[in-house]
Amino acid sequence: MAVVACKKEKSEVKIVGKNENGEELTVNAQGDTITLKEAEALQKTDTTEAATTTAETEKVEKKTAFQKNEDGTYSFQFNLEKGATYPFKVSTNTTSTQSDGKNSQQISQISTNELSYEVIEEKLQSFVLKVTFKRFQEKSSMQGESIGFDTNAGKPTNEMAAQQYEFFKTIVGNSYTMEISKNGKVLNIDGLAPIREKVKSKLAKGLSEEEKKGLDQMLQVSLSKQAMEAMFLESIGYYPTKSVKIGESWEMNNSTDNAKSQMKYTLKNVADNQVDIQISGSSSGSDSNTLEQGVKISRSIEGNVTGTAKIDARSGWLNQATIEKKEVLKITQEYQGQKQNMSSTTKSTTKVN
Repeated sequence: MAVVACKKEKSEVKIVGKNENGEELTVNAQGDTITLKEAEALQKTDTTEAATTTAETEKVEKKTAFQKNEDGTYSFQFNLEKGATYPFKVSTNTTSTQSDGKNSQQISQISTNELSYEVIEEKLQSFVLKVTFKRFQEKSSMQGESIGFDTNAGKPTNEMAAQQYEFFKTIVGNSYTMEISKNGKVLNIDGLAPIREKVKSKLAKGLSEEEKKGLDQMLQVSLSKQAMEAMFLESIGYYPTKSVKIGESWEMNNSTDNAKSQMKYTLKNVADNQVDIQISGSSSGSDSNTLEQGVKISRSIEGNVTGTAKIDARSGWLNQATIEKKEVLKITQEYQGQKQNMSSTTKSTTKVN
């Protein structure tokens, strides 16, 4: 029986003869004699399966923060990289107009906080972040006069601004750790106490006991776990904890005996590189109390929020957000039948990153 070699295609195939129908025969890897046509069909199937496997592998490797489910919904989880540092810059421009019914005055304030979040550990269901204070900037304007400071610049000459500068300049460069779940919930914050002590030890020199007490109270508020968590959640941690489709919304509500707030978030679009979320919300509250002198004070507040957020689709970190807020505070003082009404309207624009 003659042995003839066919030309090489995707792999070398040897013809070992022909069957009774005149079809060329070859031997497969298992040692079975099959027709050349069957061998080519098997080879084509193997190639297709290999290509499919490669495509599926690439699809798995291309992990994103917003994973699409079979039912068309999207599930969110942060997809941060260990060793990577993510920026966080929040700038707020606020204008407040105060009135007593006869006279009014306007106060403007611009503030900027910059931090960095470095992923130092990834756990099964969470990330541990090293949060470093990078910069603080504030500027206030009223009746044509402005005062302010910038920790990236020199110490201002205004006494009040200089005190603020010294306070925040001492904080810059310090770090604490924050552990967040992969869906954005803050699990733990550690390392703020040493920062408070460092600031106290540097700024308490020459202060009276009363001033030291005031400094300590300021530090307990501005460098508290609650303050750091609120800053993170208000600006970043509003992602869905449930699976949602494009156009669907989820809410976060916070209510007390005298006040309530409701935030609504809507998934507007999911693209390869960016996810768009629409933000809206409202708040309201009221209370009253009577002072020892018999003065009754009643207060009410109404507010609304609108905004948009653009999120990096791969990591889940915020690329850009713009949030508009408006609050109207009304105060009524009543004493011996006499009433005085006062109001304050505050508008702010907050931009993140």
